[in-house]
Amino acid sequence: MTIDLCHLPKPAKSLRGVSPAQVPQMMGNGTSNSVAVTFLDDHSTSVNLFEAKRVYGYFPFTRVEEGVVEIAGKIEMELEVVTEEDSKARPAGLGRDEPNMNPKLPEPNRPATSFLWLSSPWKSFRHIIWKNYKWYCITLVILVILFLFLFLFLYSFPGATVEYILGTY
Repeated sequence: MTIDLCHLPKPAKSLRGVSPAQVPQMMGNGTSNSVAVTFLDDHSTSVNLFEAKRVYGYFPFTRVEEGVVEIAGKIEMELEVVTEEDSKARPAGLGRDEPNMNPKLPEPNRPATSFLWLSSPWKSFRHIIWKNYKWYCITLVILVILFLFLFLFLYSFPGATVEYILGTY
């Protein structure tokens, strides 16, 4: 596969932002390993890796079935261009350094829950449901409270009106 580093497709900032529209139109029959990438617009969807020096984001893997471009997978990737001096000072490959030394990666940020519903249901709720549906839950609670107030008002209004008219309040 050949990638033009001067016109690299711009990566998505989040996993949800990955779409087939990220990938420029490709020329080729789909069977070869070399693909020529051509952009139809003014290169606004491309990044020059030599100017940016570092590109990080999510890229799509696509396939064409019946003339329709579909996402076959997604990958989180970081591409970096380093100078020759930097590459000689910090060589990579061939087992020269311990793993995770160049670049030094931070420890993974994993939630402190086992996600077993029976052992820690509230932690599992927080990490699985609350993270993605927080605003839906808040909206639902507010709507339920408003509905209860409206129901109680409509339920007690006729009796309160009769008491007010008869003066028995």
